[in-house]
Amino acid sequence: MAPLIRFTLISLYAALIVPLPVLAPASLVPVLLGAFVVGLVLVWALTSEQVVLDGTSISVGYPAWCRWLLRRGWTLRFEQITGLTPVGTSQGGRVFYVRQQGAQHPGELTGEHDPALDLSAVGPAVRAHAHR
Repeated sequence: MAPLIRFTLISLYAALIVPLPVLAPASLVPVLLGAFVVGLVLVWALTSEQVVLDGTSISVGYPAWCRWLLRRGWTLRFEQITGLTPVGTSQGGRVFYVRQQGAQHPGELTGEHDPALDLSAVGPAVRAHAHR
């Protein structure tokens, strides 16, 4: 996740939660402070997803300290990638779905690379494997 988005989400969480112990009755302050810490750790973990590119694969996942709590990541070797499929978002942006060889689940995309697809924004390793 982009640092600016991560900082914004954590700041929003803090801005909404920090006033609660000040406004709450004294008997609830310890509970609210504990909940604040637990919630902060959860928000921090949720915004810690990482994308790692090496010479042979792309991996998406969470750091080891929170991996047990959140969903598992995935890894895809570049030779498994058959192409990228651009999909427009409701905000006017574009996301790319990775197509892979041998996809058997309904949610997985398969097929040949679209030659009209602009791959200039991705790394050379992905471009090389997408043009196969």
